[in-house]
Amino acid sequence: PSTSTKKIYDQYQRTAEIDLWNTHYERMQENLRKLKEINNKLKREIRQRVGEDLNDLSLDELQGLEQRMAVSLAVVRDRKFHSIKTQTDTYRKKVRNLEERYGNLLFEFEMRFEDLQQY
Repeated sequence: PSTSTKKIYDQYQRTAEIDLWNTHYERMQENLRKLKEINNKLKREIRQRVGEDLNDLSLDELQGLEQRMAVSLAVVRDRKFHSIKTQTDTYRKKVRNLEERYGNLLFEFEMRFEDLQQY
């Protein structure tokens, strides 16, 4: 009842003659190594996209980079176009709303003016 989880792990390690913490540490180290490798690849790709670190690339790799950049440019243009279109549509709706309100106010003003002229 008063046995802690750590004591259970320690007892298991002694009985099975294995080191759970070392195995866990090794897995974490391997995971860290993989993450560092991914990070380095991403950093290199970023440098290449801004025009740095291109000397070691073959012609095929340069063409691939050019194609990826063209695709990225198309995506950015599409997003920008969509954003501008959305803003334009929103402003058109606001203008229509204001024109309608102006028409209603003008109509109301004319009605009141006519009422005043009748008296």
